[in-house]
Amino acid sequence: MQRAGEKPVEVSAGDAVWFEPGERHWHGAAAGGPMVHLAVQLADDTGNAATWLEPVTDAEYDA
Repeated sequence: MQRAGEKPVEVSAGDAVWFEPGERHWHGAAAGGPMVHLAVQLADDTGNAATWLEPVTDAEYDA
């Protein structure tokens, strides 16, 4: 996983990762590996549970 402006961090099976509300981040599986994503989040006052940004390009992810 990676937080915007920081170096990527490798996580292993069973690891939990916390992102602050509004924190720009991305995550995914390594080439040839699976990934399971379970998100638990509260909705805001308008009922919005997440703000999805643009997809990260392969070049950004590989950097």
